[in-house]
Amino acid sequence: MPAPIRILHLEDNLRDADMVRDRLEADGLACEITWVKTREQFEAALAVPGAFDVILCDFNLGGYDGFSALKLALEQQPGTPVLMVSGSLRPEEAVASLKLGATDYLFKERLERLVSAVQRAIVETETQKH
Repeated sequence: MPAPIRILHLEDNLRDADMVRDRLEADGLACEITWVKTREQFEAALAVPGAFDVILCDFNLGGYDGFSALKLALEQQPGTPVLMVSGSLRPEEAVASLKLGATDYLFKERLERLVSAVQRAIVETETQKH
């Protein structure tokens, strides 16, 4: 049995964090989720090299924004795919996040492809390493 996928999830809303976790579990993805809701918690989690296989970032956070979180994640955890998850990501913001290095973006209202996006991001990252 493969090891669970280690996910860092930056989300300041408990209901949304639960919704993401429930979707991952309902679709049968074996994962360990570290949920953080503040910039400080996110920075502390990122300080551990290689601790995560995937990072999920909310785009709109109180006092913090998705672009800053994305940049920090890419600096602190190079090679770890970052997926932006938002309820209000405008198309131009989605494109900008991809240009900045996000692997993908998903809308909270349409999480059907969350598991496939996580799995694809991991496969693509592994392929790039070899």
